[in-house]
Amino acid sequence: MTGNAAVEITLYNCSNCGSTNGPTYHDGGSCEGPVLHIGDEWRCGNCGTRITPSESCFDCGTRTVPSRLQTPLDLRPAASPRSIEQAIHRQVNKLRREHSVGTITYSDHLSAIALQHSRDMASREYFNHESPDGESAADRYERFGHNDRSVGENIAFRQPGPTAGADEVARQVVEGWMDSSGHRENLLRDRFEAEGLGVFCDPDRTVYVTQNFR
Repeated sequence: MTGNAAVEITLYNCSNCGSTNGPTYHDGGSCEGPVLHIGDEWRCGNCGTRITPSESCFDCGTRTVPSRLQTPLDLRPAASPRSIEQAIHRQVNKLRREHSVGTITYSDHLSAIALQHSRDMASREYFNHESPDGESAADRYERFGHNDRSVGENIAFRQPGPTAGADEVARQVVEGWMDSSGHRENLLRDRFEAEGLGVFCDPDRTVYVTQNFR
């Protein structure tokens, strides 16, 4: 829930042949990261190597000094939402075993309910069990045709950064829940038999997580 991050990339507009090219990439063998304007210099956005951009049109060779084009920066973690969900599920069951509570299965139906709420929190920029329209977790269960009277929900948001792996994001989320009495109670509630997780990763690096139980 931060402002949109942005970087500047190279943009070539040739006055001779009229071609437009951008962005350019680091010709560094296995690197090939985008060339970004950082501070007062151009660097590879992947390895950080300082780079002097070409001053020639890629099509006709005419001298063309690149301009800078601001573009959004995608700071979502490298791990996929699905892999984060799976990692959280593994850690939850590990905790439940450690506390002598039965493990729980994974429910795709509960996952669909959870993902809808995570996406809604991201798109409407709020963080609450209740939506701005007043919809509760129980209301969402009912709307998705989930008739079990047992309702439990945990939510979290973290900003782990673009290099974070699934296990690291999961650890941050689960540790945060365990530090909160209400969330901890849900995690270790003996009568729960299944959970579903919905992870939504915003380009501003915020990871929204909803966990629903039955």
